[in-house]
Amino acid sequence: MTYVLKILLFPFTLLYGSLIGIRHLLYDKGIFRRISFEVPVICVGNLSVGGSGKSPMVVWLLETLQERHPAVLSRGYGRRSSGFRWVQKWSSAEECGDEPLMIKRKFKELPVAVAENRSVAIPQILMSYPETGLIIMDDGMQHLSVKPALLILMTGWTRPFTRDSLLPAGRLREGRHRAAAADLIIVSNCPADTSREEKERLRADIARYSEAPVFFADLDYGEIIRWKDGLPVDISDYASILAISGLADNSAFAKHAASLIPEVEILSYADHQRYRPSDIEVWTGKLKNKKSPRAILTSEKDAQRMAPYLDLLYSQGIEVLLQPVRVQFHEGQGSPQSFIEKKLAASGEGHSGNQ
Repeated sequence: MTYVLKILLFPFTLLYGSLIGIRHLLYDKGIFRRISFEVPVICVGNLSVGGSGKSPMVVWLLETLQERHPAVLSRGYGRRSSGFRWVQKWSSAEECGDEPLMIKRKFKELPVAVAENRSVAIPQILMSYPETGLIIMDDGMQHLSVKPALLILMTGWTRPFTRDSLLPAGRLREGRHRAAAADLIIVSNCPADTSREEKERLRADIARYSEAPVFFADLDYGEIIRWKDGLPVDISDYASILAISGLADNSAFAKHAASLIPEVEILSYADHQRYRPSDIEVWTGKLKNKKSPRAILTSEKDAQRMAPYLDLLYSQGIEVLLQPVRVQFHEGQGSPQSFIEKKLAASGEGHSGNQ
């Protein structure tokens, strides 16, 4: 965005900032209620629009804290339904959103729900699954009606909140000062070869707004699996591959795909892109005259939106391969697991009532 355009948008940014400031003030003064629950709630959020690595972080939390019997509550971005809805293995991305569906299919026995009103949805989860010992609420930074036991703020390495501004001049949905509410800050998609000096400069920038500990993380690419049966595959067994991604940051996926298959063709789409029959025609057309065996390589999140067309792709002799990813914290800084465990223990497992 050019400097001149930012100047022109400044009055609208000022108005937007005033409106969200009033909203926060109403909660701070107790005019709007904040509710805490008997079961601790972890909120994974960000200050900006677009992705910042929340989904891989939620997966890491579910793997790390599985003994607490967690449940997941999400807004279900991009869904066409409304109200409270349980996410089932056979649900569609249009019903519940691609990220909740991805989580449900990875953790099949885990309660996963979507709802706009989190303070109403949490009691419904606890009533249906009384053994639940932890609620993980993704994209909950703006949902002030729920008071979390732990607030994890995600921010991207390439565009951290410290170097951004409020909408519409920038990408921030909340002012930078909101970082002060975070208990833990994760800088996502930080290249593993980033120097200590670069990290310390960003850590110093963040310290102007928050005293929370800061961890740096990258993505670890797991073993590629076939979508239809979940079995691992060797990418070199395929003669022709088309890589497809519709993520907040397609560059990381594209770089990884190119490292696996140097001459791979890569198609990038907008985050949460709703794939249509016309897209499938493009994909099948690009692979039509290629050598067999042929395959599409995509992310686990993208696969949820491709699901309605799987049979069509298979009928054309095209396999769908998934590239799992998980959070990988940089060496030399430890893992935030012990910090999270201590914070949850200090919360006294939560308490019911209004705050």
